[in-house]
Amino acid sequence: MWRSLPGGLIMESDWYAVYTRSYHEQKLVDCIKKLSDDSTFEYEAYLPTVMEETQWSDRKKKKSVPLFKNYVFVKHDDNGFGKIKRLPGFCDYVRFEAYPAIIKQEQIVMIKNALEFSEVGIASKKLMKGERVKICHGPMKDYEGILVEDQQNSKVAIEVEYFNQCLLINVVHDNLIKI
Repeated sequence: MWRSLPGGLIMESDWYAVYTRSYHEQKLVDCIKKLSDDSTFEYEAYLPTVMEETQWSDRKKKKSVPLFKNYVFVKHDDNGFGKIKRLPGFCDYVRFEAYPAIIKQEQIVMIKNALEFSEVGIASKKLMKGERVKICHGPMKDYEGILVEDQQNSKVAIEVEYFNQCLLINVVHDNLIKI
């Protein structure tokens, strides 16, 4: 995407949501910041976090945790895709059809404002029985199927092609995404 400025045309940067490996959100953000410092291209990463209190046997501890588990927002131009994909912790871009989904600047501003002015939590988009899902972690990664049970008992039916049968497997809910 190009935009015109008084000095000529420049490439415009967009925000993208990146799906990360478990517990690698901050590592990916740090790598993106280092990449931006080391290159002529400008990369920006945003990891919205909230404070979470955990109870230990002898005390309570507060720590900062990602608001969206396994997701980081990244801003770059079209030249950034290849470099971001090679960073540690990167899994894939969140996609709309075959293309990385562009996150509007207004959505990033909304998240920042919500975190600044109120206590925020996250409610995952509930998967419903009968929805088509994709398994994103584990030995069945990248297989698609139909959710046949509710979120508490996540079972996915995966069709065995040309056999007119389905495998019914248990899958941890966090390993499923709606497609």
